[in-house]
Amino acid sequence: MSVTVSHRPAAVCLGIGVAVLASVSFSGHNKNLWRALRQASAHCPARRGLCSSHNGRLSRGPLLPCVKELEQVDHRKLSTQKITVVQLNILASNLATRNHFPYVLESSLNWENRKMALLRQLDALDADVLCLEELSDYWTFFKPELQDRGYESVYVKRPSIHVSNWSGEKKHDGCGIFYKKDKFELKEFEAVNFHDPHDRVAVLAFLKMRHFAQFVLVGCTHLWWNAKKVDHQMAELFELEEEVIRMSSDVKDKYERELAATYTGQNSVPIVLCGDFNNSPESPVYEYMESSFMQKPNVEGVSEAFRSAYAFYKSNALASAREQSAEALQSLEVEEGEKAEPPHTTVNFRRCWTIDYIWYSKSSLVPSRVLAIPPESELRAEDGPPNWFNRLILSDSLDRSGRLPLGLHGNYNGIPNSVHGSDHVPIMAEFEFLCANDTETC
Repeated sequence: MSVTVSHRPAAVCLGIGVAVLASVSFSGHNKNLWRALRQASAHCPARRGLCSSHNGRLSRGPLLPCVKELEQVDHRKLSTQKITVVQLNILASNLATRNHFPYVLESSLNWENRKMALLRQLDALDADVLCLEELSDYWTFFKPELQDRGYESVYVKRPSIHVSNWSGEKKHDGCGIFYKKDKFELKEFEAVNFHDPHDRVAVLAFLKMRHFAQFVLVGCTHLWWNAKKVDHQMAELFELEEEVIRMSSDVKDKYERELAATYTGQNSVPIVLCGDFNNSPESPVYEYMESSFMQKPNVEGVSEAFRSAYAFYKSNALASAREQSAEALQSLEVEEGEKAEPPHTTVNFRRCWTIDYIWYSKSSLVPSRVLAIPPESELRAEDGPPNWFNRLILSDSLDRSGRLPLGLHGNYNGIPNSVHGSDHVPIMAEFEFLCANDTETC
């Protein structure tokens, strides 16, 4: 199998064991910090949220009904078939250094322990589709382990062309999409290698459901980490948009007859785009995804509107307030004009904010439930190395960062820890398909 994708090489790997070399050719906000500081002294029992400890095993956290989204659709047009999609930046094996994570115990920073914790989290979620960024050890660990659990996969490794102050020159990670082979068949895939100095990639997979007349296009990406240089992130986003438009047009032409027989119809290809977008809901990146992505005129004639599956998270979580702690309720307060995304998807000693998203095409998909996000205090509950904070103050690194006041002391940790194998928490959405026909014929 061969694939053509950019001017510079990107390793494209199929989970079934085929490796292909492809070359591309397509034309916190501070308020989160201060809120976290006010809650820094809060200490609650760990492991009661996303993946709770139960008889030595992890169990999935609660799924919150998407009340706001479901209110906006005719329920007679919803499919009985559902799919679940997970988004997670796993924190690559070579990126979890002591310099970046001084608050983490050595045992929780150790990759052998972290990768098993990640596997336990994914086992507990048991999703139909997994979108993973900073995916290292693909061939030696994640591919075989998840294949044993019924997943096939596509993987795109980052090229090692430019030197980065975060990941160096030699890149060890990439983006991967895993899908349950008893539920989906891979029809097409595409590697996207962004034309920028950050060696960033994306991967697209066009999947056909095996026991339901339906296709879905899934994408996974990881934008550059520097949220202050949003023009670099936007350039990557524009390239991703171009590739999604092109692939959507191609599959509509190639699978026209099969699409006509699907639940959502031939005019709409359901799309789910996951990733670590490395910017907040108040950013131009989020605004573009919500108001412009695939909505401008293009030569392919493809148009689609997107929404984040967690766009109404705070409102939906408040609707399930009986299950929420006092701290969680406080974090769910929605200010006028504020996006209602979760309060955080990544928590470390410097920042606590939302940067991970699951975007979906509004014309053909509706989220019915999303995974609850663990409270911040739970994610900060585990003790770190003795005196780690004092050592950091003495090193003057906090003073130079300007993010934490030197007067702060005590337990101000974050993830990864013994339960969470990454500094990001998984997010997950359950989707239903929207019928393309009149309600009488669905």
